[in-house]
Amino acid sequence: MEHFLTETEKNTLASKKIERIKSFYTHLGAYISINIVLLILMISGAVVVHQTFWQTTFTVTAGLGALGVAGHGLGIFGYRLLLSKNWEERKLKQLLDKENNK
Repeated sequence: MEHFLTETEKNTLASKKIERIKSFYTHLGAYISINIVLLILMISGAVVVHQTFWQTTFTVTAGLGALGVAGHGLGIFGYRLLLSKNWEERKLKQLLDKENNK
């Protein structure tokens, strides 16, 4: 039995999706802002701390933050960023064509 969504359900789902997308862009903006501030502090020497500390802090913050933003993006936009809907069909055709041309 198929379930058809009412207009209210469609609006609710669309609203939730918009909120999730908005949260991703907020996360991305925070990531970029924090890294810009850390980079400025590191380059300007505004904070008198051992140089290696700032390099390590910036690298770890940028790296782990990038993983967090990437994971958040995949969670929001799904695997479609990497694999399109007809990816399996195209890959199967490619492998069969390759096998036939041997």
